[in-house]
Amino acid sequence: MDPTSAPPSPETDSPPERMLQPTCISLPDVHRDPLCGFLNLSGEMMMGVLHLLDHRNLIQCALVSRLLNLLAVQAVLDQHSIWKPQKICTVKISSYLRQPFDVLSALLMSVHIDEFAYLAIDVTGLLAYANLMVPLERIQRLITRIKTVDDVLFTFVTSSATQSRPETVSEKELRRIWQSLETLLSTFLSKSCSKIQFSGLYTCPWTHQFIFKRGLKNPGNPSTWRQLKGYLKSSKDVSDASKSKPKPTEEDLRYVRSTRMGKMFHIYPSPSEVLDGSKLVRFDSASCHIFRPPFAAWTFAALQASQIEHFTVGFKDLPSDVEESQYILNKLAAVLPEVILLTIYSVANSTQALDILAWTNSFLKLGTLSLPLTFPTDIDGDKINISLPELWRLECSPDLLGVLFAEEGRVDLPKLNSVAITHYGLSLQVLAECIPKAREMINRRTPDGSSCFLFVALRLAAWQLLKIPTELREGKRPTLKSIDISKGFEGVSPLEVSLPGTREDVRLGIYDNDIMAILTLFPDVESLILSSTEWYLKRPPMKLDRLQMKRFRKRSPKLTSLVAY
Repeated sequence: MDPTSAPPSPETDSPPERMLQPTCISLPDVHRDPLCGFLNLSGEMMMGVLHLLDHRNLIQCALVSRLLNLLAVQAVLDQHSIWKPQKICTVKISSYLRQPFDVLSALLMSVHIDEFAYLAIDVTGLLAYANLMVPLERIQRLITRIKTVDDVLFTFVTSSATQSRPETVSEKELRRIWQSLETLLSTFLSKSCSKIQFSGLYTCPWTHQFIFKRGLKNPGNPSTWRQLKGYLKSSKDVSDASKSKPKPTEEDLRYVRSTRMGKMFHIYPSPSEVLDGSKLVRFDSASCHIFRPPFAAWTFAALQASQIEHFTVGFKDLPSDVEESQYILNKLAAVLPEVILLTIYSVANSTQALDILAWTNSFLKLGTLSLPLTFPTDIDGDKINISLPELWRLECSPDLLGVLFAEEGRVDLPKLNSVAITHYGLSLQVLAECIPKAREMINRRTPDGSSCFLFVALRLAAWQLLKIPTELREGKRPTLKSIDISKGFEGVSPLEVSLPGTREDVRLGIYDNDIMAILTLFPDVESLILSSTEWYLKRPPMKLDRLQMKRFRKRSPKLTSLVAY
């Protein structure tokens, strides 16, 4: 390398081809090439030097050699707290330029990063959906280069600006954006993605461009929907796009564009070869917009082609139109026959709450049902009708548990053996009132209530830990005038405690004193589960030190299992 020559400048986000192949190059003489002296430094010292450079210079350094590519790319990622990108990588995009100096540019320059265990793509910094075109193309180039991506979180624009004023974008630009998103979603499936999550779609203006056609014969019921063959090749299939047009899907029949142009186009299903190889088993969306055009055709095709076992959904923005909401619920039930774990984030009102409870009866293999703490409780008990033959675990709020297990309700859960009460904070009075009631209702409404575990999940923030009573920290139960808490907490096991720290904080024992104070209330706990702020990363459970187990047994002598997530 000629030291007098100008440094190379990247003309593209992709690494040069000459760096992709291993080479055998003899080291130059240190007296003739100053770069040789730098390369002879230790990795730690080289990283220290590289940390002094800005993004632009680091990207240029990444083009010099494979070693500098590794170090320079990691130096950029270090500035964004991305220490192990192949395990956990968060890409925040705030520019719609084609070659900004950001995390995504560094990843595109890397010749070493070829897989992601967890990839979070955050485009909230763009402020408008109209700015998505170029970022989607850049993300597409990254995903195309890598071998596999296991877990994907896509956070859309959530700015209030998207709701306060409509976005002005032409039909041609909108079509290009949707086609780019369609190609990206298909690429995720082709990279052996097992879990995909969508966040922030509740502000998406695109779904408002489609109006549901009422009064048509509903093809969304399970028996008819399974016979539909509307999952056809993508309109973005590069090899065939110029030869054929995408055939109509069911969304073309049930929805109409509200714009003056009115031409029906949307995000079409992935190619059949991609759907046939889908590895998707978990699907998560906090918004129902993903089940309406322009996303619906791709979403339902992907769900039907996959073996979804864990389905998480938020119904807060489920359409208020009864016919359309039933249409969406029926389609979901038809394409998710293998679901064994169903988590519901939110529900809009008590009317839809009854429809959603009835909808859960469609999942005959369902083993775990998790309902939100905000699930409406002002519903008529005599209208509740739940029959889940395989359900063994139910998670809900204490108030909802009382509604579901009321005398007038029709709830048939023959295999139920675990009821989880979720509680935010540590209100002794609330816990002392709801735990005995929950035990009584379990004994009354299950075939053998004595064999049903009462599971308590405590969600604690840092400020709530500071308010733990001094008596509990000393191993004594405090005395309350309004209620007797000397008893009533017996028989609770397992116990889950969500803590405001990382797995490493839990392992180091930072929260041990808080945990011991909580265990003072629950003497019969046999299994203790500690959830850190990193629980969502799907890491295997971490067993804690024996000394921690020994300390906790002073408050809960029956404790035999202790793990952290």
